[in-house]
Amino acid sequence: MGYADRISIARARTRRAVLFPRLAAAGVVIAAASAVGGCNTSGPETGTEIEDVHLDAIREVVPDADLEYKSVTVPGDVNEVISPASFSIIDPGQPLVDPLLIVHKNDVAGAEPAAQVKVTGIVYRGFDAAEVEKETGIDLDEALHQEWQGDSYIVASEVKPE
Repeated sequence: MGYADRISIARARTRRAVLFPRLAAAGVVIAAASAVGGCNTSGPETGTEIEDVHLDAIREVVPDADLEYKSVTVPGDVNEVISPASFSIIDPGQPLVDPLLIVHKNDVAGAEPAAQVKVTGIVYRGFDAAEVEKETGIDLDEALHQEWQGDSYIVASEVKPE
């Protein structure tokens, strides 16, 4: 084996020695990105729209789309203050979507009609004022909440101005 042959073999080994770690590193990066992208975090789902929370309407179109008992963050405009512990929000960009009821343990005095808010909380369906009051301790007047009976709603843990 001559000098030129040894140089050629050395170059080939060097290329493999340099290329293999680079490919391995790229594979690790791709695998890590895939794993992180598939993780289900315990935090609220962000980017949830008001119409996504109206569970019954969604189930008619996408049967597997179920946010019930999940934590979500929903942006919207305050539509109506119903009581010191509840209000409704709307999506001004979706005028055909029904308002969504929000109940909160804290006083919602800062929520005024047309105020933009971000609500974080747990989604439920089948609103029943007496049952919600019993389960959460939130004081709700049944007469004021009669129109929301049976609707989807959020028990908010946080309401922030947007």
